[in-house]
Amino acid sequence: MDEKRAQASLEYVIVVGILLVLLIPLFYYLTYTSSESVKNSQAEDAVKSLASAANEVYSLSPGSKRYVWITIPGGVLQTQIQNATEISLTLTDGGDIVAITKAPIVGTIPSRRGTYQIPVELLASGIVRIGDANDTTPPSIVWSFPQDIACNPVTLKANTD
Repeated sequence: MDEKRAQASLEYVIVVGILLVLLIPLFYYLTYTSSESVKNSQAEDAVKSLASAANEVYSLSPGSKRYVWITIPGGVLQTQIQNATEISLTLTDGGDIVAITKAPIVGTIPSRRGTYQIPVELLASGIVRIGDANDTTPPSIVWSFPQDIACNPVTLKANTD
């Protein structure tokens, strides 16, 4: 009787071992596939949200501003705003996620993993700026009034970036 129990226990251990050998790689594959799918969805949502916000503020008046919450997933090599109408994220697996806008755009998007609040603003020039800007160029005076006389008040117009 003990031999039959021992044999049944051994068979049970072998069946469980075979099931584990089959299920562990399957579980790993499913986990990897779902994490890649989430990463691609987050990247696609980020560029589409920014493009949609850029189109929205472009249809409004200059000075219109909107803040967009985006999540940049891990595995993003670089973010770019190209050809004045294209937002793209380049992923480590070699894929690019791209969104096209109707508005001419400039700016920067973070490429480090995380959740960010990105400002999207229509400038007076008709260009939509995405992200924060560093105004590093000193202003240049393009018009002053009165021109030849020094008196108060003086009116100036200047350009900056």
